Amino acid sequence: MVKLKANSRIGFIAKSGYGKTYFADYITQQYLNAGIDCHVYNTNFETLRCKSSKGKLYSDMPPQAVKNSSVYSLNRWLVQKRANFTNCMLRIEDMDVFFNGQGVSGSTAGVVRDLFSNGRHQGIGVIYTAKNLKYIPLSIFTNTDMFYLGQFTEQDDVERAHRIGIPDNAIRNITDYVFVQFDRDTNVPTDRLKYVKAPSSI
Repeated sequence: MVKLKANSRIGFIAKSGYGKTYFADYITQQYLNAGIDCHVYNTNFETLRCKSSKGKLYSDMPPQAVKNSSVYSLNRWLVQKRANFTNCMLRIEDMDVFFNGQGVSGSTAGVVRDLFSNGRHQGIGVIYTAKNLKYIPLSIFTNTDMFYLGQFTEQDDVERAHRIGIPDNAIRNITDYVFVQFDRDTNVPTDRLKYVKAPSSI
């Protein structure tokens, strides 16, 4: 069971097509239903399954002209709208892209790190997805309250899981269509989210 907590940092990490966006939509909807505004930077250009409820949903996409430059436009989005981000949840898709060393600006990585280290003071929580565990800085994990691991295949990802204290048996228990929930305080599995296939709506 996913715990809803104000100002939480919640991460979903799994290979492409595993269901990260579906569950991120689900969590986002729970916060909206609880009356918390959510801002989504939709770099995937996908139709969101969540919608405004007691809380308002703000969804922004990069301009089509910069569709392949989402890192640059994310930085602009965060900087320009930071004043609007109070007592809300932010949602960032494919966050590992901002730290993978492929031309990512230091300013973007810095802004994201600042959200994790100082955002709580403004009542800001973060929901994020990532394909590769190995690119997420340890400082981000330190400030992540709950994260969900799906299958990943690269040895570097397994080694990073070991480095942050996730035991081998927990990694081996991750099978198709299962996310294993970890509480960052203990790094032990606390629940499993099972599904057959992400439905078209929530």
